[in-house]
Amino acid sequence: MINGFGIAAALLQVSVLPPPAPPAPPQPGTEAFDSQMDNYRAELRADCMTEAGIEAAVRYRVLQVRKSAAESPKHQAATREVAEAALTPPIDVDRLERAMAEQARVRNESAAAYDVNALSLLRALSPADRIIFARRLTIMRPATPPKKCVAPAIRR
Repeated sequence: MINGFGIAAALLQVSVLPPPAPPAPPQPGTEAFDSQMDNYRAELRADCMTEAGIEAAVRYRVLQVRKSAAESPKHQAATREVAEAALTPPIDVDRLERAMAEQARVRNESAAAYDVNALSLLRALSPADRIIFARRLTIMRPATPPKKCVAPAIRR
């Protein structure tokens, strides 16, 4: 016979399931990725970037996607540990603090690597292409809108 306490205890037991992994972004060599890169090239052309600059930016984007895919398990493990620590009663605050610190470390490491790679690309671009690409590194917009060269032919 189950009393009220038994039912409450059964309901409080939490089964921690890892959060579902987000769908992986299209990877190089797939039709979806090639389509994204065609759109990216069109955007860069519309911004008046040179063909050499466009190809450098595409190589950079491919490198970033590959690095992101390689780091995905590390990000998922950190996210899963935070979820388990936050959802497993009784809450061990010290465990949750360690998990959150690790998750922040992994995010910061990725952000720093992104910045280093973006700066490396900027150094490889011509001065005119640097001006164009650098605008993509901030959410702020210039007071005077930049000129457009051609309307981008973006495929959906």
